[in-house]
Amino acid sequence: PVLGEAVVRAADGIAPFELSLGGAGVFPPRGAPRVLWVGVGGAVDALSGLRDRVEDSLAEVGVLSDDRAFSPHVTLARVNTRLSRDESQALRDAVIGLDVRRVAFAVEEVGLYHSDLLPTGAVYTRLVVGPLS
Repeated sequence: PVLGEAVVRAADGIAPFELSLGGAGVFPPRGAPRVLWVGVGGAVDALSGLRDRVEDSLAEVGVLSDDRAFSPHVTLARVNTRLSRDESQALRDAVIGLDVRRVAFAVEEVGLYHSDLLPTGAVYTRLVVGPLS
């Protein structure tokens, strides 16, 4: 309950905003791809501000954030097998060459999820949601 309350509290006073999807890539940027993603554009400053508020609110209840740079994206897939150098390059080229149609969407709430990482894939359960207002 404490974490959920912190997330909901962070959303208070932040107005809804619009983001868009477009452009694709892989993490890490060099070497064998492990994550295939689509980039996020639009009101990224508003998204960063929301992220900062959530981190600050969670820090107040003892949850520390990591030091990685914020890179807004939607994960499409994770690569869990070893790829040869040629396979890695072919996958990287295919993903980066995707023609991703720009899709805009409204961000009107923030949520806290629990993830269960199963052999068949991750299962996400929404624990709490807080409206942006």
